[in-house]
Amino acid sequence: MYIQIDWLSVNYLGNLTKTSYFTLKEEKIFSKYFKKYHIYSYNGEPVLHCLFEPCSSILDKNLIQLKIDNRYLYTTGFLDLLHIFVVENNLTFKGLSRLDLCTDFSLFHNKLKPQTFIKKFLSEHFIKKGKSKFSLRGEANKHLEHSYLKFGTNTSDICIYLYNKSKEMREVKNKPYISDLWNILKLNQETDIWRLEIKITGNTTKFIDVYNGDIHKLDVYSINSQNYLFNIYTALLYKHFTFYTNDKKIRTTDNQPLQLFDNLTSCYRQLKFCEKQDSTRGDKIFIKKLLNVYCELRDMKKDIADDYLHLANYEASRKILQKTFDKVSYELSIF
Repeated sequence: MYIQIDWLSVNYLGNLTKTSYFTLKEEKIFSKYFKKYHIYSYNGEPVLHCLFEPCSSILDKNLIQLKIDNRYLYTTGFLDLLHIFVVENNLTFKGLSRLDLCTDFSLFHNKLKPQTFIKKFLSEHFIKKGKSKFSLRGEANKHLEHSYLKFGTNTSDICIYLYNKSKEMREVKNKPYISDLWNILKLNQETDIWRLEIKITGNTTKFIDVYNGDIHKLDVYSINSQNYLFNIYTALLYKHFTFYTNDKKIRTTDNQPLQLFDNLTSCYRQLKFCEKQDSTRGDKIFIKKLLNVYCELRDMKKDIADDYLHLANYEASRKILQKTFDKVSYELSIF
């Protein structure tokens, strides 16, 4: 199993200076989350998307978010360029903003088709470990054709996506560099190739090494290691994408495990870790304000509104104020 990074954005603190290594290719005045948005190129190709001067007063005014261009993630050396930019501008690492990991394939273990897997999940022939919300996309013709299954919501730290990547590239945007990767991996492109993608949002996801008990946080400069990515990816699959055949047992885990891939063993397990802190009246007011802003923006700028909802949910969890979050959400008819 080969693990590919499909999205990488990292948060830093500092101020931008002139860079001698990169060329400012494009300057946009405004983005969804930041007042300024620069695109830097290297050898004529865009490599870094830089967002700074946050729109929200909640965020640190010196916050800078760097996103690696998607095409460049499919090449070697992208972390070296990120490091050079950070050093040139003397930026301080704050945390990962988002990391997407994925693997591509045509069939699950024992030649199980992804479409068949989705159908059997929907008919409860396969049951998922743990509680989670899911969403589905497809087409209705003579038969239902499922092409997308997602576990998680916009406020989830971890989301899992199973979708028909070949179909997306045919209908939305063709990306030759992904086809090149498939050729290297010797995937048969005459059949549809599916992608199982894990989106990690924020900087709170942690792992424990089952052999020595060490706790690990996601490290941006370790993700160039395929072994590291494999352990992270498989640990998250174990936590969020484990299924069983429905043998009508009372407990889900008493049913027969469903093997979807070959030889998935990880030395990591995801650690459910939350820095609980005492709460104050100010914390409750803060959460209420975040939820009010969400309500004001959700019909106009849903992506920005979802960030406020995610932050409110995180603060409620961190401050042990889930009841406040639920109460205010109910009063504002959010859910």
